[in-house]
Amino acid sequence: MDTKNMDKWDGFIAVGSGMLTAAIDVLIISDISLKEAHTWGSNEVETLVIKVAKSKKFNGEDDDLAGAVRHLENAYPIPADLLTNDFGGGLNHHLRDFSHHPTLVGLLFSIISQFTGCGYGTDTQGNFIKINMKDKGFERKDIISSIYMGIIAWFFHLISDMAGSSGSIAAGKEGTGIPGPILSLLKELSSVPGIKQLAGKSQNKGPNNEYNYKFSLMCTKLFQGTLIGGHDENGKLVRDSELRFDLRTEIGIVDQAIINKQYVPIVLNEIFVRALYSIRRFIEEISANKLANIDAIKQIGMENVLFSKGKRLPHMLTLSNVTFTSIDITSAYVKAKIKNKNNKSGFALDFMQGINYAGLLRLMVSSSTELGLGSDKLYTEIHQIAEKQKEKLIALLSVEDNPLDLLTKAGTAGITIAKLGTPYGFVSATIDVYKQVSTALEEKQIAHEERIRIEAICAENIELIENNRKVISLAVSEYMEQHLQVFSTAIDKMNQAIIENDVNLFIEGNNLIQNDLGHEIQFTNMDEFEEMMSSDNNLKL
Repeated sequence: MDTKNMDKWDGFIAVGSGMLTAAIDVLIISDISLKEAHTWGSNEVETLVIKVAKSKKFNGEDDDLAGAVRHLENAYPIPADLLTNDFGGGLNHHLRDFSHHPTLVGLLFSIISQFTGCGYGTDTQGNFIKINMKDKGFERKDIISSIYMGIIAWFFHLISDMAGSSGSIAAGKEGTGIPGPILSLLKELSSVPGIKQLAGKSQNKGPNNEYNYKFSLMCTKLFQGTLIGGHDENGKLVRDSELRFDLRTEIGIVDQAIINKQYVPIVLNEIFVRALYSIRRFIEEISANKLANIDAIKQIGMENVLFSKGKRLPHMLTLSNVTFTSIDITSAYVKAKIKNKNNKSGFALDFMQGINYAGLLRLMVSSSTELGLGSDKLYTEIHQIAEKQKEKLIALLSVEDNPLDLLTKAGTAGITIAKLGTPYGFVSATIDVYKQVSTALEEKQIAHEERIRIEAICAENIELIENNRKVISLAVSEYMEQHLQVFSTAIDKMNQAIIENDVNLFIEGNNLIQNDLGHEIQFTNMDEFEEMMSSDNNLKL
């Protein structure tokens, strides 16, 4: 295992590789076409929907898309559609209702809604809300049916929604569709308090007078197709020229990225960093073991060189990907700005078409790794809280004589959700499980003394879990706000440095990220860097 930290040469390799491959991306890789992406993605989605409907006993014609969608809608309804009007009607509810997101977050909320009888999403201002479905016809089912509805029915229902509603298709219009993973993530992030506060107070506050919700509004415009659709010389949207950034477009972006070879600089960046890292590790192994001949060198365990575990290589990859994406996004911004000086919609379209989405995806993976390395302690604390509640739930289920099958089903629901979600998801869902237990006890008319004893246990645990959830929510919010603020400021400085050709400003932005990751800063400007490079001292980051 590699126990060393990054030194000055590792940092030089990471930044240099990011800059070199970003230059390759800017000079060689062509921009994608979102219009062609949407067209290609739409055709693929329509083919998929009809094929899936056929596998589910749809007997219509091979080109009857409306009939295929209607068949799947009727075969796999989900309770979340009861809240269509509450989440913005046919135009917006697929975006604002989180259970319509084709992501792990969407799956988690789909399952939780089956047990809580509530829908989860955002209001018009981008605030996270919970809406009760019980007064709209929702009926809680047994555990098996709930799991089936939350996973299987949810999956096939989303397939029916990919191409839009059957009514829109039958009328010859393009259906609303569902958001793809990228837009779903952006919409989910837009409801996080820490992210909303990064923008400060809005100059044009909404009716609730709360924090800036332009991020959430941008997501809505992207989904509706009004942000990057066709506009006239006065900036007004041309009718029927909307270009929706939905799942169909995101599927098409994959095709466009492959056609335009966006993956080439990403693969090269990965190869450069990993190869140079392995070469340095090989040299370190020789030096550490004082190996003087070829036979001794052959005894070096190559798994320690090529597949070494530790924080050093992930930090290098993150730094190189941050460098690459910063230059890539800055380049896309500058090119779009020059081309569309007074055309906001044209600027938005060209800017999004100039982004290397393969690089953006790789940065998301690297960032997730870094957050995972930095949040081990926080996760451990959350896990400990969840395990305590799980033990209490299992102890409650150990009563032999009572409280009958319904109590057992309620407990099983909590344990199932714990396996499907995170510890935080377990804590949230278990609250509703305990409430179900109390209701079950009343409905089954258990003996008075037994009911009082178990209800006391439930009440005690509900209060404890509620308090723990508040602590966890605050910790997560503060953690995300702290790190997102630093990364946002740092990337702004690095982007500005590239535009102004200011090396010291770029170093300042890079140091902000290094400091936030817990690394020691060894130089603050170019002069100090050159002085350090001429020395033999290691830089521990």
